[in-house]
Amino acid sequence: INALHTRHICMPPPTYWRSSAGDAPQCHETLHMRNKLQYLLQHCSCGHCPARRQLAAKARVVSVRRVENHALWGTYEQKRAELRQHNVRPRRERSRPINCDLEADEQLLFHGTTAAAVDNILQAGFDLARSNERSRYGRGVYFS
Repeated sequence: INALHTRHICMPPPTYWRSSAGDAPQCHETLHMRNKLQYLLQHCSCGHCPARRQLAAKARVVSVRRVENHALWGTYEQKRAELRQHNVRPRRERSRPINCDLEADEQLLFHGTTAAAVDNILQAGFDLARSNERSRYGRGVYFS
């Protein structure tokens, strides 16, 4: 038996998830997160560039959707435990403008995509093989 599995404690999904284990993957719109991101976009961006500040002031967050996929959560949890077993920890994020259930060595990431791609992401997660070669920075999956 792998030592990782003997010490691995099953971590439940975030407390704010609406779905239960065994449910099909779901996508939930979150108005709270949309409002928080709209605030951050308008108040925390663009530094000293007036043109960018003006653009940010006009920008609108249309929607924010949270993917709830228990199978992918299990994969994430297993990989996280593996990395922690090897003491691999990313740089600690010091600012938490948005309340969320994250450990100190985790970060909340956002991914912009087309409506057509949402179902594929919901079912299979992010797949580098499906990424578009015509992306601005080349093939890859991009987050902010």
